[in-house]
Amino acid sequence: MQNDECIICRAPEWVAPDLIGFYEDPSGTNARSRCYFKKQPQTVGEIDRAVKAFEANCCGSYRYAGSDRYIKKKLNKANCKDSIDE
Repeated sequence: MQNDECIICRAPEWVAPDLIGFYEDPSGTNARSRCYFKKQPQTVGEIDRAVKAFEANCCGSYRYAGSDRYIKKKLNKANCKDSIDE
């Protein structure tokens, strides 16, 4: 995930609450509030929800830097290929 791009829509957290958490800026200004992966997906169902979180991420700040072909294929199919680091 790229830092400082979250616009606090909280959509990824809503789509995958078991995988995505939300850090609330303690200053109250929301300057550093953001969603984050609190758990890496392990199962097929979790991978599906993670891909949905990529789709829901309105600012495109989620990145996949792994080499798993299955996950890359799922992200490509979900029109999230720009989120794959090569």
